[in-house]
Amino acid sequence: MVFFPYRDLPPAIRRRILIGTSSVAAIVLIGGGVWFGLSRRHPATTVAVTTSPTPTPTAATPTPPTPTPTPVTVPSHLSGLAVAPGTEDLRPLAVMIENTPEARPQAGLGEADIVYEAVAEGGITRFMAVYGNASTPVTVGPVRSARPYYVDFAQELGAMYAHAGGSQLGLAEISNTGVPNLDGLAIGAPIFYRSNPHNVASEHTLYSSTDKLWNYAASRYTATGTYIPWKFAADTPASAPTSTKITTSVSAAPYNVEWDYDAASNSYLRSEGGAPHIDMNTNKQIAVKNVILETAKRIDSTESYGSITKPISLYTITGSGQALIFQNGIVTKGTWKKDGSNRTIYSDANGNEISFVAGETWIQLVETTSKVTY
Repeated sequence: MVFFPYRDLPPAIRRRILIGTSSVAAIVLIGGGVWFGLSRRHPATTVAVTTSPTPTPTAATPTPPTPTPTPVTVPSHLSGLAVAPGTEDLRPLAVMIENTPEARPQAGLGEADIVYEAVAEGGITRFMAVYGNASTPVTVGPVRSARPYYVDFAQELGAMYAHAGGSQLGLAEISNTGVPNLDGLAIGAPIFYRSNPHNVASEHTLYSSTDKLWNYAASRYTATGTYIPWKFAADTPASAPTSTKITTSVSAAPYNVEWDYDAASNSYLRSEGGAPHIDMNTNKQIAVKNVILETAKRIDSTESYGSITKPISLYTITGSGQALIFQNGIVTKGTWKKDGSNRTIYSDANGNEISFVAGETWIQLVETTSKVTY
């Protein structure tokens, strides 16, 4: 490119250059003024960008598990032990269980709420086991025949009476009292069934279970009991037990009974015929909270079945008499009283009704001539 000095240019060209240069300068000046004015009216805004710090993760607070509600229970009217609400006055089951040596060990005696024991025939005792808790099925047996005084005990509890036939007076008493009748010889299988765990004669092989009996009776009898509950007290063993061994003579050595007080469990352990009395269901020695020796009048009688005459025992269990009540390691000398079909009530020497320890109670009928030590 060739440049020429400004003064050497022709006048006309120099004039055009001057005009153009002035115009450019004016434009620059005007543009600069506009920018300056605008910047004065609208100052630049600085936007602060805030960066939030990354949050530190915190451990989540664990949600505590919903606690399992404690089942609500109520005391059984029969035993004083805790049972489900609505079953505290369940109609009891009373089951006749034999006590010949061939029948031992029996099933269900250690799981009953009350057991009655008395001589049935020929010096041989028999049991009536009473159950009031339907939550756990219990195998029971060998089941044997009815006797009238057992029917009367079942009546005072409003119990359903399970048996296998009976003496003439026993069957007549069932009819007279209207006790709910569960006769295994009439009902048969599957409610009653044959089992022979001891390899003995068939007369010692009839069994049932509490769930079968309750289910069978459900559509035939009312479920609610009508008996008078006993009074119950807390399980409080004596600090210094005074009656730690109880012995009763019945008729012969195989039926003599001994109770040994166990302070650790506050219960009485049963032996019979010189050996621990075992429950076949649990393979454990029978243990109860209360032992009652009820003195009652017994007479020996007979019944005729065609050409066969059989001995039977009969007891008077209405009225009143003496009783020994063992609980908490001590003995209370008191009385029993039974009016008609009402519940038997046991009282101390001052006439105050006995409060029993919640749990199993064993009632043995003894005579004034029976040898009892404690």
